[in-house]
Order: sequence, then structure tokens, then C-alpha cells
Amino acid sequence: MIKRIDAYLRLSRDDDDLKDESNSITNQRRIIMDYAASVEGLKNAAVVEHVDDGYSGTNFNRPAVTGLIEAVYKGEVHCILAKDLSRLGRTYLNVGKLIEVVFPYYGVRFIAVNDCVIIGLS
Repeated sequence: MIKRIDAYLRLSRDDDDLKDESNSITNQRRIIMDYAASVEGLKNAAVVEHVDDGYSGTNFNRPAVTGLIEAVYKGEVHCILAKDLSRLGRTYLNVGKLIEVVFPYYGVRFIAVNDCVIIGLS
């Protein structure tokens, strides 16, 4: 049973210009919370939100994602939920390094809800 979920939410200015409700912070939060409430082992976990509002996913110079990754390195994070992989970042190599190398090394489960991607079993 996971006691804490770290939720990552991001809305870039470009996303906001599109007025695409599916990418809004509110909608991302709802998707993440609904998913957590539906999965045994996540239902009663505390949720810590990391929100980058107005930041592009093309680089990792974002305050909330930087703080989240630092918390991973400190061993404070066990499960990260995001609406989809593009919320974490839009550069495949950087996102791939995180989900294929960094998160598994630190025992972090990563779930991209809408992409049906689950990395790690802890």
C-alpha cells in the first residue's frame, strides 16, 4: 500500500492558448484523483501536488518538476501520477531517462493515467 502519491500537473502557455479543457490543471487534478480513488493500494494515500502552471514541457527548467525530481533523489517519492507523459515533459530523451532509468533506480512507480503507462511495481 502506498501512503503518499506525488501528482504532477503542468499547463503551458501554449496549451492555455489552445483553450483545450482536457489539459487544464483542474481537469488533470480530477483525472489523477479519480484514478487514485479507483485503484486498490492508492485509495487512501495522501496526495502531494507539484504544479507548473504556465511552463513549457520542452525543458525541465520548471520549479515543480525540479522539486519533484529532487524529492525522488532524496527517497521521498514512491509513486508519481500524471495525466499523461506529455505533462512530465515533451522531450522524449529526457522523459525516457526519468521513467526508464531514474525512477526505477529509486524505486518510484510512475503512472501516466491517460496513456495507460505504468512503470515500476512498488
